[in-house]
Amino acid sequence: MFFSLFVANLFVVFGVLAHRFKKWAIITGLTIYILDTVLWVILSQWLAVVVHVIAIIVIFGAIKTLKQIFLHRSNVDLIATSFDESSLKHTIAKHDRILVKDKTFEADRKQSMNKLIESRLKTNSNLKNILLVSALNLVYVIVFFVFGVSNLGESQQELQSRFVPLNASDYSVNQIDLMRLVFVPEGEFIMGSEGLDALDDEKPEQTIFLDSFWIYQTPVTNEMFEKFVDATGYITTSETFGESFIYSPDGKIESLEGASWKNPEGLQSTILGYDDYPVVHISWIDASAYCEWVGGRLPTEAEWEKAARGPYGHKFPWGDMENFGGKANYCDSSCEFEWAENNFNDGFPKTSPVGTYTSGLSYYGVLDMAGNVWEWCSDWYDHEYYQYSPKENPKGPEDGDYKVMRGGSYLSGSAFLRSSLRDAIPPYASTASSGFRCVVNP
Repeated sequence: MFFSLFVANLFVVFGVLAHRFKKWAIITGLTIYILDTVLWVILSQWLAVVVHVIAIIVIFGAIKTLKQIFLHRSNVDLIATSFDESSLKHTIAKHDRILVKDKTFEADRKQSMNKLIESRLKTNSNLKNILLVSALNLVYVIVFFVFGVSNLGESQQELQSRFVPLNASDYSVNQIDLMRLVFVPEGEFIMGSEGLDALDDEKPEQTIFLDSFWIYQTPVTNEMFEKFVDATGYITTSETFGESFIYSPDGKIESLEGASWKNPEGLQSTILGYDDYPVVHISWIDASAYCEWVGGRLPTEAEWEKAARGPYGHKFPWGDMENFGGKANYCDSSCEFEWAENNFNDGFPKTSPVGTYTSGLSYYGVLDMAGNVWEWCSDWYDHEYYQYSPKENPKGPEDGDYKVMRGGSYLSGSAFLRSSLRDAIPPYASTASSGFRCVVNP
């Protein structure tokens, strides 16, 4: 968007400041603005539409002012011609007028001079207006580029996190499973949502303080979990029960006999060749055991949300823009379920390798915080917890029947990718879309 605005303003400013009226440049810049406005209408970004319409009105004002300027310039040129004595006499002679007295010529000369001065004053005034138009257009670009607007894309901080490498001190590696760790500093962040699409259990939106922590950059993979099982002999809850849950194409949840982390689609399936895919069919009990093995724990619900949204309460890990294609593995046109959204095809009907969607990077540099697999948090779930939760380091209710899950999965429609969205299932349950990541205290 910034590039299109920059190009449009280049055309406009060139058309305004050129020695002659560059009408084609003004029209080109205006066309770019209009096409950009249509794009934002399609994306339902109404604040962007309003700002673009204002810019278009400004450009129409520039065109009108330019016409006035060049009309005055034409008048100036005509009057200036009358200062040439021979031309003036020739013109008068054509009308059969004969100048006999110098006084008559001098009077005509003074009248022409007054007209010239008046036209120059009008031209100078219009030049000031046109320079103001140019300045407003340049300020328009600078404001968007430096400060950004929350509904129009990424904030400046997000741009820095996306294109400027983070300090080496912001990353570490867990020496047991070799997972890359991302540092989230202490401080406040916005938790919950009061948006029109927010559910009751996300309210009220509030400012929460958290101590610093290290979080896994991606969900735990099949390869990592296999090493854990090999090292400890751990048996998951799905293996103990002899089944786990999957979703049928019509959206019904069903028990699948023999489904587990190593046989994700039943006894006849395998994870061979899927080492870097997120491990699934993991219960809260299984995830907690793994995190304890690596010297960590599951993230609290607040820690997970801060790592996903950053300090400013963005709607998604990448910002506020609802452009999901290439940023998350969700139920797009490659998804086999009836609620699939056909506006994008990422080529993955189910889970995808961790870290695939680098453009979905969060403010702190965490990946896969939207889609792919639902992720367990340490908290018990309470529908009304936000109404009484502490403002510093909340850890959830003391007990409950369900454990919190966050982030959505490859099964989710785009509406379930919001970073403030909450879900919960029993701690012993596991599904084809349940995964996790760990937190390590500094």
